[in-house]
Amino acid sequence: MTAKNHQVDRRKHRRFRVPESAFVTLRAPDVRVAQIIDISRGGLAFHYIGEGLTKRKSVQFGQLTAQQMSQLQCFIKNHTVGEM
Repeated sequence: MTAKNHQVDRRKHRRFRVPESAFVTLRAPDVRVAQIIDISRGGLAFHYIGEGLTKRKSVQFGQLTAQQMSQLQCFIKNHTVGEM
């Protein structure tokens, strides 16, 4: 008998796909432009070119102010192309 490996999605927030035209600017340690892959109320995933390779990274949002949360919700409502 073989054991099957099942992954459990432990995310707290629904993720939304973002059009290919959505970018984020990374400031540390040097300035880069990265393409957003998906976004949620909890964070976002992006990819960028680094050392000649495409790299995928994710960031988790910290505590957001009411204004930041409002801006995030507005972005998700108006600039995403569907739920993942």
